[in-house]
Amino acid sequence: MTNLAHIDDMYEQVNQTKLEYIRRQHAWLTEPLYRASDAVKEMPFFEWLNQLETPLEFKSAAVQLFYHSATFPKVMGLMLGTTPLS
Repeated sequence: MTNLAHIDDMYEQVNQTKLEYIRRQHAWLTEPLYRASDAVKEMPFFEWLNQLETPLEFKSAAVQLFYHSATFPKVMGLMLGTTPLS
């Protein structure tokens, strides 16, 4: 069992200013990833995905991904991770 007496010493509380500093400091890495993510969302697959109204409509894509991808969970996570369910 872990001793939780010093758990507060393990974490640093940050405010919005500190978060903004960290964001700027690592922008060389994160900004291209954000831009790539935005570009991917404009691809036809995502346009089709945004038009789906029921999970059953996604079945054809899921079956293809399942049989053609050794990394099905990763593919699903990448495709659906930034897609709102509303």
